[in-house]
Amino acid sequence: MLEINGAFTPGTEASNGPAFGAPALGCGGFSVPFAGGQSDGVRPNWWNTSGTPAAPPSGGGLLGMLQHIITAFGNALQNGAQQMLGGQGGTAFTQATLGSVGDPHLSLSGSTANSATPIDAHFDSMISHADLYSTNAFGGYQVSTTVGVPNANGVTTNTSATAVLDRGADAVTMNADGTLSVTSGGQSLDVANGTSATLAGGATVTRAADGAVTIDAANPWGRSLSTTFAASGSSVDVTGQAQNVTLAGDLVSGALGSA
Repeated sequence: MLEINGAFTPGTEASNGPAFGAPALGCGGFSVPFAGGQSDGVRPNWWNTSGTPAAPPSGGGLLGMLQHIITAFGNALQNGAQQMLGGQGGTAFTQATLGSVGDPHLSLSGSTANSATPIDAHFDSMISHADLYSTNAFGGYQVSTTVGVPNANGVTTNTSATAVLDRGADAVTMNADGTLSVTSGGQSLDVANGTSATLAGGATVTRAADGAVTIDAANPWGRSLSTTFAASGSSVDVTGQAQNVTLAGDLVSGALGSA
C-alpha cells in the first residue's frame, strides 16, 4: 500500500497488515481501492474479483507481475491512440496471413483474439479494392489494389498496389511492370534493389534483389504488420503478415463472411 504522509515499515506480509490485495491510495485516512474484476477500457483487469492480484501470464513473483503490468499499460496506450484515430473498428487478430495473388485470388488465414477457431478463407474478387486491408495502428496503415481491364474471359489482375502509412505522409506503390514509387514526408525516395529506407513514420521499406518490396511496421508492444509487393510483369501480388493487430478492410470482411 502507498500511503501519503506515512512511512513504510519493513517486515513480512503478516506483520504489515492483511494479505496483499488491491492497491489503494491513502490520504488523510481515506483509502480509495481499485475496483477488482472489471476492465474499464483504460485500466485492464489486473485484479480479480476477490481483490487479490491476478496471476501473471508468465514467470512469477514481482518480476512476472511487473511484466504483466507493463504489457497491459502498453496495450492501453495503443488502444487509446487507435480510438483517437477514429476507433478500433475491425477484428483483433493474434496472427494473420493475407494475400491478393493472381487473378486475383484473395486469402486470409490466422486466428483472432476472441476465438479459438482458426480462419482459413479463400475467395476470388476481380475488382479494385481501395481498402484491401488496414489498421489504425502505426499511425494508420492501409493497403489498396487497382485492377486492369478484364480480358476476353472477364479475368482481371492487379495492375498496381499501394501501401499508405502515417496518416498519408508515407506511400509505397508498385506497378505490374515492377516500377516503384516511394514518398515520405513530402519527399521522393529512391529505393534500389538490395537496399532499404526508413520512412518518416518509422516504417521500413526493403527492396530485395529480385525487386520485391516489403513494408514493415512494428511497435514495442508486439504489434507488427508486414506487406510485400511482388511484380510478375502482368500483375502485382500482395502478401501480408500481421501479429497482434486489429484489421479491417474488404479482405477481412470477406473472409469473415460479412462482405
